[in-house]
Amino acid sequence: WSIYRVAPELLPRLSGAAKHPEYGYAILSGSQEARQQLLAGTYVFRLLRDVTAQGVVVTAGGQPVSEATVGVQSAEIGKGRLGTTVTLADGSFSVPNCRPGKNRLTAIAKGFSPGVLETELREDSNPVRLTLQQGRVLRLRVVNKGGAAVPGARVSLNHREPETSFALWAEAGQSRVTDGSGRVEWDDLPDREVGIDVRASGYMSVDGVKVQPDGQEHEVKLPPALVISGTVLDEATRKPIPHFSITC
Repeated sequence: WSIYRVAPELLPRLSGAAKHPEYGYAILSGSQEARQQLLAGTYVFRLLRDVTAQGVVVTAGGQPVSEATVGVQSAEIGKGRLGTTVTLADGSFSVPNCRPGKNRLTAIAKGFSPGVLETELREDSNPVRLTLQQGRVLRLRVVNKGGAAVPGARVSLNHREPETSFALWAEAGQSRVTDGSGRVEWDDLPDREVGIDVRASGYMSVDGVKVQPDGQEHEVKLPPALVISGTVLDEATRKPIPHFSITC
């Protein structure tokens, strides 16, 4: 391959990649040696053939978990695409077109906390076994400064562990909306402290509240939103300007 009309001064900032449906992709190296090879026409993209991730998702007791969502992604940040599938009745799964090497496999299912496993994927890799633990229950009640319920508040998980970040993607943000009594509940969280963000119209947002999924009801108080007011005037005439926009 060849690309013409690239200014020499742009070479240090040049970026690129080669990709193929059966081999994934390789990113252009930014080293001085690579730039010299590009100029000499000797640079080589080395593509690795994609592999298939196979395995089974089971409970702690060894029972198969059907309809669990399984995600596979390269453990190297910024490399590899996210492949997903759903387990069959016997808990088995197969995800094609995965990047060879270290990969992170994640499984989520209703009533279970997310399970994660890092493994080396090769063409001759053995099937993997992902075990899901029973999910922990988190109960929240969102109230205002006076203790009254705040219905319609959106509560989202905000922790950043690899398995929960996949869960956020798979479950459309893992957010819940409080009911008329200001309550919201999860039953599929890991047995550890998690962080939550809460937003509601007319209130200031609250982020990073730490709670333990222990089945007990935890209360989150939202402070009232601040109100700003003022007048917009023409600097020269000091007369009010009737139509304008203000951005916070």
